Amino acid sequence: MKKNQLKHPERLGATLTELVVAGGLLVTALGLVATTVAAGSKLQRVEREQMLAVDELSLQLEQLISATPDTLALTLGQLQVSPWAQEALDGAKLTGDLVHDDFGSRVELRLDWNRWGGHAGETTPLIAVGWLSERSSDVAATQEASDAN
Repeated sequence: MKKNQLKHPERLGATLTELVVAGGLLVTALGLVATTVAAGSKLQRVEREQMLAVDELSLQLEQLISATPDTLALTLGQLQVSPWAQEALDGAKLTGDLVHDDFGSRVELRLDWNRWGGHAGETTPLIAVGWLSERSSDVAATQEASDAN
């Protein structure tokens, strides 16, 4: 009977070693998968915030460009982040300028918010620029000149 029990005496510890190695590989693989899932989740949230910010800037810029030149400066002074963007983007601040230079007249909008996982002051605002037609820019430049006098 003892002869049947010790059929393969050279493999007595091999199964335990194989189990330890397989367990180590499994734990390593699970750690890599968990890290990848966490990083993917963070990237998805950051990408969603960026996409919402671009949508907000596009909508605001479209409204400004379609405004009459007489009301453009007034509208720029009363810029506010829309309620849905304020809810989605923590601490969102929208600012805009009317710029006249050698290249023409344009509206520059800046949207800044507290990015998810970021530190305050470490990010640059998202900027959108819309060029005004020459007719609109001439009226806007005339209005700015009369406001300066």
